[in-house]
Amino acid sequence: MSNEWVQAEVAWALEWSRPMLIARFDGSSWTDFRRALPNAPPLSSSGSIETFDFGAEPQRAAHDLAAALDLLLDKLPYLPT
Repeated sequence: MSNEWVQAEVAWALEWSRPMLIARFDGSSWTDFRRALPNAPPLSSSGSIETFDFGAEPQRAAHDLAAALDLLLDKLPYLPT
């Protein structure tokens, strides 16, 4: 996880106990991401992490990710446009 923007987003999500959806395209794991952020706060019990492995089963991962996004969007407060 060398991209500074990705690092900042993950650190923010950890700090604010926000849910995270991780799309994997290689053999990396959540612990690999966490090691890249040594100064990030620990994951609180209110945050959640879901991982979708596009390397092993891309069609299933795409389906599961879409379903997780739908559930996450249903939980967000309504924002008028």
